[in-house]
Amino acid sequence: MLAQCVVVSSLVAPPFVLIAPILGKFFDLSISEVILALCHGFVSQVFLTLVIESKSRLAMLQYARDMLWRSILVTIAGAAAAYMGLGGQGVVAAEAFLTLLVLPFLGATIFSINRIGWSDIEPFRIRNLPWRASIVLLAGSVVAYGSCNADRWVAASVLKPLDFGHYSFAWIPLLAAQSVQWLLNAGVFPLLVRHEAAQGPASAFRLTAVVSLSVLAVSTITAFIAWAVAAPFVQAWLPKYLEALPILPPLLGAAALRVSDFWSNYLIVSRSEGVLLKVQMVGFAAMFVCWALVAEPSYTSVAWLAFLTAATAFLAGAVASICCAYLGRARHRMH
Repeated sequence: MLAQCVVVSSLVAPPFVLIAPILGKFFDLSISEVILALCHGFVSQVFLTLVIESKSRLAMLQYARDMLWRSILVTIAGAAAAYMGLGGQGVVAAEAFLTLLVLPFLGATIFSINRIGWSDIEPFRIRNLPWRASIVLLAGSVVAYGSCNADRWVAASVLKPLDFGHYSFAWIPLLAAQSVQWLLNAGVFPLLVRHEAAQGPASAFRLTAVVSLSVLAVSTITAFIAWAVAAPFVQAWLPKYLEALPILPPLLGAAALRVSDFWSNYLIVSRSEGVLLKVQMVGFAAMFVCWALVAEPSYTSVAWLAFLTAATAFLAGAVASICCAYLGRARHRMH
């Protein structure tokens, strides 16, 4: 399965290289920058695919060790490239090259731990690969990335540079929430997979609900504490960012919702990735259109766009998970 994931990634990357000129114009990048970004993304994707093996065995110490060594090597390589004056492209190229060097050693470790030989990997045809799930998950990742960053793109387009600087400062809780959610997901996702495989979708749904609602309760309390501490802290230490304080409440609310959104995990584990993509697209599109029709692009309204985006994703994922769990239970009873 790991080999299939690597093959799918290898076959998906080249078409994007072919349309590098189009992507360059869309993202205001040169062709070489686009190709370098794709190479960096590809080797990072393969690395994350391989380290999933230790997560699936709940060998979290090994997973943490692999991530730590890669982070140390990439940091050293990037810092060296920056020190030598190679610029942003040099830093990205150094990180990609070091990650590429790590892959053979990581693959050999996986083969050794699981006692797998090259002869154990059966040949498979391209058409037999799980293309539908791969493409749907790829599209879902693009939609999720767009919805999580829509407010920043709007802010960059409509706000003045000084206001955008304040908005970026107030956006720090969302960055922290994404990092925390990623760390939590490193342990939650394999647990959901094991529950679904051993006890069925109902058990995985219960675990998802408990984790999501528990983290939401804790993150909401944390958001209130952060709001109470933010005003005196900014006033004492960062007075130039006092204008960012009025938009902190909706952004803290968005951070609390995003750090506790594990519903997409359940939909993926229960093989309902198609449902996840649909609710992501419809929910985000409907919310964004309503916001654009009602609100004026302003400093405050953009912050509320971030909150509405996070709330829509959380509620849509919860409703879709409940429906899929109920339908799955109904089918099980019928059989």
